[in-house]
Amino acid sequence: MTFKPAELDLTIVKGDSFFLAFALKNTAGDAISIAGKTVLAEVRSINSGGLLYTLTPTITDAAGGLWNLSQTTAESAIRVDGNWSLTIFDTVAPTTDTVTYLRGRVTVEDAWEGRGKPLGSATAPPIVITVGGQDPVTLEVSGTSDPTAIHDNIANEISAITAKATPVGDDVLVLEDSEASFVKKKATVSSLMSGSIGGADPEDVTKAAAAEGSSSSAARLDHKHDITTAAAVSVGAANAEGDATTLARSNHTHQVVDLKIASQAQGDLLHFNGANWVRLAIGDDGQVLKSNGTDVVWQDDIVQITLGTDEDPLTEEDDKTPIDFVLGFPITITELLLKVKTAPTDADIQVSLQGSGAGDETFVDIVIAANGVISAGSKFGSTADIESGTAARAKNSILRLNQDQIGSTIAGSIITATVIGKKT
Repeated sequence: MTFKPAELDLTIVKGDSFFLAFALKNTAGDAISIAGKTVLAEVRSINSGGLLYTLTPTITDAAGGLWNLSQTTAESAIRVDGNWSLTIFDTVAPTTDTVTYLRGRVTVEDAWEGRGKPLGSATAPPIVITVGGQDPVTLEVSGTSDPTAIHDNIANEISAITAKATPVGDDVLVLEDSEASFVKKKATVSSLMSGSIGGADPEDVTKAAAAEGSSSSAARLDHKHDITTAAAVSVGAANAEGDATTLARSNHTHQVVDLKIASQAQGDLLHFNGANWVRLAIGDDGQVLKSNGTDVVWQDDIVQITLGTDEDPLTEEDDKTPIDFVLGFPITITELLLKVKTAPTDADIQVSLQGSGAGDETFVDIVIAANGVISAGSKFGSTADIESGTAARAKNSILRLNQDQIGSTIAGSIITATVIGKKT
């Protein structure tokens, strides 16, 4: 049979898959079987006519006259322009009919920019090839066969169109009119700011909960919200959300009326620790606040009382004379330091400490587990082993230092005693 082939131009996008479905029918609309036949789609050079490549055919229903042509993404990436033809020929002897039904141009592009999808889709109806007698072949191209159309069942067509960075009022948009059976109409960008979706004054800023809103009005670019302002309130004694609907300006100030800090207690201090302002708890009874050069800390108030000196001793060389000292403040004794001007040669100097009650001269021993001693041949002695139960002495009480030395060839003389303790 001899037909005049129908013209059908194809476009292949590099790196994109390609697919076309076909159906062969007669003029009555009945399927023409292609059982026992081979479908061949060749692309040849425009200049030399030499074979460049084939479009892969797949017969999906031979009796129903259905087949498709396809290219994978890898195949499309290496394709070039050419002329193509679709031929069906017999593969079973003795019939050897060879019929060319379609021919046209193949254009290979890098991308689809601002255009519809290329001809053909895996979900589109097939292209119907109709033949009859000696009549020319006719085509019925439907579905997504329009290469410049925008479709309702193909993704990424709109996103592939070149974008306009800054729309202007006279730009035209396409819409479907919901008030007129959804027929297509056009509208300008500027018209969106009028009519039923026109502008309106925005709502004031309030404390009300966030809400999407239901207004169909759109605010213009230079719209403003009314914000009522008022003076800031004082910093109160307790946390409170407040109920004002006004906003404070960026340069507002607060007056501190009654500052509250978590876990606060009487006597606490507020100090900066190098990173934040924090609470410093009050120290123990009798402690004082001191600086260590970096921070402030509570420490015991340590004092010392000297009961004699080398230059102006409180005792003569008679080693039996006690040394008395009246306290001008309460103290808890922690240590006793001793020194003589002349060191004893053969025997230790024994020292004991006593204390009276406030305003009387009734003495009790301040218990030293090992009495203060200046060893023979030494000028110094000390003890820190003082029992806490007898170490506390009140203001206006008397400290008495007793000294005793027996058997030394050269006796120690002019003793100086220093009492160290915590002021209470």
